[in-house]
Amino acid sequence: MFEKMIIFSFVIFSNLACSKSSNNPPPPKPKSPDEILTSKTWKIMEDHGLYGNTPIDYTRGGAGNTLNLDGDSLRFNADGTGTQWTNIPSPGSYPINWNFIDSQKTQLTFTLHWSSSFSVVYYWGFNILAEDSINYEDQYSSGGINDYETVIRKPTQNATKF
Repeated sequence: MFEKMIIFSFVIFSNLACSKSSNNPPPPKPKSPDEILTSKTWKIMEDHGLYGNTPIDYTRGGAGNTLNLDGDSLRFNADGTGTQWTNIPSPGSYPINWNFIDSQKTQLTFTLHWSSSFSVVYYWGFNILAEDSINYEDQYSSGGINDYETVIRKPTQNATKF
């Protein structure tokens, strides 16, 4: 009888020790690519590539940058619009329109409206699309000059611009 009591106690203890608590909340649902892009304003941290035959080499806070992109940031709105802030060619904010162009949402296109008569269409292919960083290959053509860049952006502390 004593052996049965020990076995019974062991079985009860094992079940209680291994049972899941109903107090544990389920893990958070991962954000979609749309939610990641539209939840933050994104500033450039690095930009490396070629504009025609001219090298682009920028690292935020680095020495020897070929151009200053400290003022560049992007905000994507859920309705497919947004804003780019830049200091090149002159400081200002410019409207954009954007959308994903593949069902996996690893590529997007956005149109930067420099003025009512001049726009540039950019094509991005994401290497990383995460809440704390986006890394993408960027291509566009303007005035017969082709551009190819690898860009890293991180969220800004300021919700609206750089």
